[in-house]
Parts: sequence; C-alpha cells; structure tokens
Amino acid sequence: MRAFYFVLPVLLLAGVRSFPQCGGTDLALNHTATASGSSFVFPASNAFDGDTTSTEWLQVASTASIYVDLGSSMPLCQVSLFWDGTGYAKSYTIDISSDASTWTTVFSTTTNNTTVNAIPIGATARYVRMSGLALHAGGFYYGLYEMKVFGTSGCSAVNMAYHDAATSSSTLNAGFPASAAFDANPSTAWWSGNNGSKNDPQSLTVNLASVQSICNVGLTFSTADYATSYNIDLSTNGTTFTTAKSVTGNTNSVNVVSVAGSAQYVRFSGLTSATSNGYNIMEMTVSGPASTLPIKLVDFTATNENNKQVLLQWTTETEINNKQFNIQRSTDGINYTTIGEVAGAGNSVTALQYEWTDFSPQNGRNLYRLQQVDLDGVLSYSPVDVVSIGGTLGNSLSIFPNPARDVVNVLNPAGELIRQIDVYTIGGVEMSRLAPSTTGSVQLSVSNWPGGVYLIKIITDRGTEVLKLLK
Repeated sequence: MRAFYFVLPVLLLAGVRSFPQCGGTDLALNHTATASGSSFVFPASNAFDGDTTSTEWLQVASTASIYVDLGSSMPLCQVSLFWDGTGYAKSYTIDISSDASTWTTVFSTTTNNTTVNAIPIGATARYVRMSGLALHAGGFYYGLYEMKVFGTSGCSAVNMAYHDAATSSSTLNAGFPASAAFDANPSTAWWSGNNGSKNDPQSLTVNLASVQSICNVGLTFSTADYATSYNIDLSTNGTTFTTAKSVTGNTNSVNVVSVAGSAQYVRFSGLTSATSNGYNIMEMTVSGPASTLPIKLVDFTATNENNKQVLLQWTTETEINNKQFNIQRSTDGINYTTIGEVAGAGNSVTALQYEWTDFSPQNGRNLYRLQQVDLDGVLSYSPVDVVSIGGTLGNSLSIFPNPARDVVNVLNPAGELIRQIDVYTIGGVEMSRLAPSTTGSVQLSVSNWPGGVYLIKIITDRGTEVLKLLK
C-alpha cells in the first residue's frame, strides 16, 4: 500500500522539506476527551465519536478549549477540525502535551474563515488540544463536530478486505450474510445467529487472498448489537489462528483496533455482546501499514469561482508510475464520490501543474481530494480542501421575534427540509423537541418558559444549525 508524500510549497520556504507521512487512522476516535466547559447535551466526547455532521461539542463562551488523550505518546502529522457552520473559531491554537499540564503550541491562526481545517504538524505527544481564542464575527459559541488526529506511523486508508471472500460461524438469516460486512455499504450487515445470551461466541473471517502485513482492523457495529469483548485473530492458512488483539469492556459501536502481524485470514471472534441478539457488523475493514509513494505533491487548492463552479489546481514535483488522478468530492467528509479524472505523467522529474473544474458543485460545503492511481492499481490520497457554495445554513435559517414573549418562528426562506428542532437552556436542559419534517417555517410556543437564554438546535438535510433565543 502506498500514500502521497507531501512537501510544503517552495514559495513558503527557503528550501523544500516534506510533511510527515500520514496514516489513514484517526488516533483520537472514541478516546477520552476533556473540555473547558460543555453540557451533557453537547459533551466533549461528541467531538471524537466519528460523526462529522450531527453530534458536536458546544460551549457558549468567548474562549474555550478541548483536548483528547491518545493513551500514549505518538508521532503525529495532522489534526483535522470539523466546525459547526455557526460556531467556528476565527482564532485558535493547536497545542500538545505529554502530561496534560505543560502545553506547547504547534499551530496558531487568527484568520480562519472555513468550517473544515486540515492542519499539518510534526510532533510527538499524548494529549492534543484545540484552544479557541476568538469566534468569527457574529458567533457566540464554539461548536466542534469532530476533531481527528493522525499519526506518522499510521495505517493505509485502503481497505484490503473490500469484497474479499468471507465466512462466519452463523448468520441470523440469508439477509445478513458474512459478505455484507465487506461491501463498503453501511446499509447492509452481517448479523450472527444467537443463543439467547450475551455470552455468545461467534466469528466472522475474511480471506485477503494472500499473506499481508496487518496494521489495524476496523469494526462498525449497529448501535445496539455490538461486542463488549472480542478477539482479533490472524492466520496464514485459515486453520491455525493466533490472537493478535483482545478487547474487553467495549461500549462503542465504532472500533479501530491496532494489530501487528502478517496474515491471509483475519477473524473477528466475538466473546460477549451488549444484547442477547448476537453481533451485527455493518462493516469490517483491514488495513496494512502506510508506505511512501515517490510522488511529491507541492500543493492542492480548490477555489470558488463566482459561486457557480470550483477550480481545482495542483502541482507535482516528481512522479513515478503515476497513471491518473481521480477528483473526488464529499459533503460530509466521510463519503467521497469520483466526479472526474485527469491523466498523470507516468514518470517525471520536473514540476507539473494540473487543473480541473467542477461545473456542478453542491450547494453548501464541498470537500475535495485527489485519489492518485498508480500503474499497478495502488491508490493514495491528497489532503482535503474545502469550498462553500451559496452561503451556509446560518444565512437561510433565522428566528423571529428575538427576544420572544409568547411564540417564536423558525424562518426557513430557502426551503431547507427541517427534520428536527431541539430547544435547550443555556445549561443543557431540554425544553422542547419537535420533528416537523417540513420545508416551511415552524412556530414554537415559549409562553411557559422562564426568562433567559435558550439554544435552538435545528437539524436539516444540509447539517445542524444552533441559534440563540432570548426570552
């Protein structure tokens, strides 16, 4: 498996030096989080649950901070921040520490104006912190959907188990086969049979077709029927297995387990489950170690052109065995679709410039990346750049009157599909919850609420918006 080797733009430095090589594993996923302040409705843990569009950490303050404990010191290469469209920081720092007491700043900005930030860093640390120093104009809270941390000794983002042959100890019925856990489709799943007990040994095995070096195994369970304890077993012949990792006390539906070893067969061995319904695995991935592809990407930028199209430009310093670049776009930072391709140079030792135009960007946030295809079919990925088209949710949703006495109207002139409206006190107490599923405006009765400040959380198909109401 191979990945891009990045260099900083030569115009910014006296000489060319490389970014640290990044792996594809989020080291902060489901790790212990601490914040300077938050409510039980918007806890710090929301920023490390793998969800970049709906659950968030939120704090109403002029300055705020949040940090994650990675469990041990690791060499790091990038921090990615996914902000709420209303609650992003204009000024903030990224800080690191070995003891969560003494902190060192490794990045700072006072001019952020985007909701997705990818920050390259080169450092070793156990604790990583975002310290918000100032909100953007008009902001009154910090809202962070997700904070991802990537390491230099990480794993490839390529899933070696995709569509490989799979077997299992049992299935609930024919609609939940073992193969459904390896199709990259979250709407399908392997669901084991069950013995009516939480103590229920079951297994799921994938054949990688040849012996591969294993770096991690990812498991996406349903939110209810996950394993509380399990083993990851490896085998070169499909008969004799060795346990490479044991997990106990799991309470999360998304697991990424570091594994060291070589195997053709990788097995999930469930020992105990959260319910007596068996194990429901929507996806199981297997990744190998990231390695270096001798392609030096100098820069990659996406530019909004008159809110109608997006110009993508990139420069390579050298290329070896480069077949093509696939242009990929996402609206959630998780699911990417290929929307175009540009032929590579094959082999080159001189700087080459490329460009491609997206004439049909999505309204709202567009995330772009390059998927580089080697002549032998190996894939690797560029950093992500972000462009917003047509403004944000904050420009279309509003509340009136504000302050309110008896009723408040959630105004929706752009016709967003409003799926849910939650109202909380500033302390996080839920006052009201509606599921209007409407593209029109919505009226809320506030006559019985005590005077004070309230947060109105509006969930639409384009994301989540939080507005402040005075009563």
